[in-house]
Amino acid sequence: MKIIILIVQIFDIVYDNGYLIYFFYLLISISMILFLIKFNRKRIIKLKKEFDKKISDRTIEIQNKNSELNEQKEKLKLANKELERLSIIVNKTDNAIIITDKDGNFEWVNHAFKKIFGYGYDELVNNISKNIIGEHTPEFIKKRITECYEKKKSTEYELEILTKNKKYIWIHSTVTPILNKNGDIEGLIIIDSDISKIKNVEKEFITQHNEIQASLRYARTIQRAMLPENDELNNIFNNFVVYRPKDIVSGDFYWFTVAGYLTFIAVVDCTGHGVPGAFMSMIGNRLLNEIVNERGIYETDMILEELNKSIKKNLNQDKTDNRDGMDVVLCRLEAEDDETIISFTGAKRPLFIYEKETKELITVKGDRKTVGGKYFQKFNFTKKRTILEKGDMIYLTTDGYVDQNNEKIKKFGTRNLTKLLKEIAEEELTEQKLILENKLDEHQGSEIQRDDIAIVGIKI
Repeated sequence: MKIIILIVQIFDIVYDNGYLIYFFYLLISISMILFLIKFNRKRIIKLKKEFDKKISDRTIEIQNKNSELNEQKEKLKLANKELERLSIIVNKTDNAIIITDKDGNFEWVNHAFKKIFGYGYDELVNNISKNIIGEHTPEFIKKRITECYEKKKSTEYELEILTKNKKYIWIHSTVTPILNKNGDIEGLIIIDSDISKIKNVEKEFITQHNEIQASLRYARTIQRAMLPENDELNNIFNNFVVYRPKDIVSGDFYWFTVAGYLTFIAVVDCTGHGVPGAFMSMIGNRLLNEIVNERGIYETDMILEELNKSIKKNLNQDKTDNRDGMDVVLCRLEAEDDETIISFTGAKRPLFIYEKETKELITVKGDRKTVGGKYFQKFNFTKKRTILEKGDMIYLTTDGYVDQNNEKIKKFGTRNLTKLLKEIAEEELTEQKLILENKLDEHQGSEIQRDDIAIVGIKI
């Protein structure tokens, strides 16, 4: 209101003095100035906002750049640390390290290279070879290097090399291709390790191994000499033998003797296999001969009782931790006209009898008692007696056949063995042996033999 009154008063003064037109010019000028000021103010505010936004965006961009630079700085710092470590490894390692270009030309070797071979990089490229494949490179190494390039994968080989000091050393080399982002080979890294000490130990081991194998083969000869001869058995029985040691020597053995009109046959499974089992088998064979042939004990139950006592005594089992023992199938055969009286005693092993007349396979169980060992067994061995006719069969076995696994870790099993024996019992003895061996091979496949195997078949 005051402004209006002021304007009216100014107008009256201007009008009274005749300056109306000048007043209007002044008013218009002031209005234009005010308009321009207001217009420019809005423009300036707009420009300021745009400028502030640009400054803000630029600030964010700079902050992001700083963040990226800090990340790059940290990565570079870590990379430098890694390079330091690699440098230490390269310089301190005992392995020779060689770097080549993409064509296999040598570019650099570390200090250990000279330590191993006696010469450095200059002598290598000037006097020996400029490339990984040289004039005297063996063919098998050329083939490995070619495969490395073709498959873009590491390869390894071993080679005996003559050093500058005229000393032969064994080297194990690993050749690894260096690939770029496109997967192309940019060079090779070769790491050579001196394995001379390992090779010397290996050579010594092979020598010792060969000596041991020779000793075991000699032991096998002695053990085989202990077993009954085929001709000796054939003069008494119609028989076949399946005998497969797991190792060179065996813990299974079969034993035979004649005392007057009595014939004895046994199949024995000693604790363990290989050398320990073989020692036990020699002890068992000697003791059986002593008990029957020297001491004249002919009852099968008493023979095993005496064998049990002798094993315990010979191995001092009452005073030591030795628990070695034997599972035994022992038969005494006494022929009378067309019949044969069989006396049987088993130490944890059965006797299988096939009766031709009934076409049945009978399992005669042994006693649940082993020969030898530290187990307390208060009962004595027992004797079972039966009469067989001509054409009947008896089978004495160890557990190696039935315990053999196939590739699915499934045993052949007693049920399958008894079924098979029943099926083949009237075949010729040579055919029976062949069938048993083929069935075992078929079941076993590529699985390793897990135990010694012994089967003796006798036709009455």
